[in-house]
Amino acid sequence: MIYKIRGILKEIIPPNRVILERENLFWEIYIPFNLIEILKRDFFEKEIEFFVCVILRKNEYLETYGFLSREERELFLKLNTLSKVGPKLGLNIISVYTPELLRKIIEEGKVRELAKIPGIGEKRAEKLFLDLKGLFGRIPIKGRTIPLEKERIL
Repeated sequence: MIYKIRGILKEIIPPNRVILERENLFWEIYIPFNLIEILKRDFFEKEIEFFVCVILRKNEYLETYGFLSREERELFLKLNTLSKVGPKLGLNIISVYTPELLRKIIEEGKVRELAKIPGIGEKRAEKLFLDLKGLFGRIPIKGRTIPLEKERIL
């Protein structure tokens, strides 16, 4: 699997695609839509590095998804293991919430926050919340892992 790609940002295609040139190859990369303005302002025609995930779609073509951090890439891979969460919805989730903020939302039980993600209504937010709770399972905090539910003191 391709893990990372570095190249020159040649084109920005709203709402969430870029073209990256690397050694005369032009890569079309889907990115979180919240990055478009940042990339236009700070990286157009400059070198940039994306953590990537290449997915073979059902219609048998490859799509490349890119992220600015390893944590976003890892979350994207985990999200794609959930029922009814494909690459597009996974990208929408990461566009709205950082991995840290998403963990906090799940830890605090804020189901309604998930309905702010494009493509997710209130009913789907409830299902997604349960799936994410199971996905995150245990949350690392300051070198220690604790369960999502508060621990009981016996």
